[in-house]
Amino acid sequence: MKVIDFKNASCKHCYKCVRSCSVKAIKVRDAQATIMDDHCVLCGTCLEVCPQNAKTFVSDLDRVRAFIAEEKKTVVSLAPAYLGILDYEKPGQVVDALLKLGFSEVRETAEGAAYVTEAYTKLLEAGQMKNIISTCCPSVNELVEKYSTSWGNSPLSRKRRMSWATQRPQPPQA
Repeated sequence: MKVIDFKNASCKHCYKCVRSCSVKAIKVRDAQATIMDDHCVLCGTCLEVCPQNAKTFVSDLDRVRAFIAEEKKTVVSLAPAYLGILDYEKPGQVVDALLKLGFSEVRETAEGAAYVTEAYTKLLEAGQMKNIISTCCPSVNELVEKYSTSWGNSPLSRKRRMSWATQRPQPPQA
């Protein structure tokens, strides 16, 4: 899945992104910079340093709209920080608006952290993993998974994350 991409027409070949990438995840081919997904840790430095705004976040908005149109269960994970960022007049207004847009549920991001903590606890108790890293920062997770060879297998592989997501217990209904 692509998260950061380049707009071909905007790149002016200044190489700032290449020089700033700490994991050397950007290559230039046919006078166009491209991101090597297998190297990229999604830190966003290339987005910040590009004077041409040639890099962009890849949006999943069309995908989400399709899920809603197909009436698939689509849940929003909303960080508590939205209270300080979004403009609203009364409590619950943002949640109500998201539900009116067609989302099945609006849940707090902290709930996901509780599931991850529970899964880590089970792995530690079972002795299934030698090392575990716990952070909500996707760049740190990507960095460890892609570049930490001293730990052998990645501490939290994508397959394990996917199996946890499908096997986790459902939260109690309010």
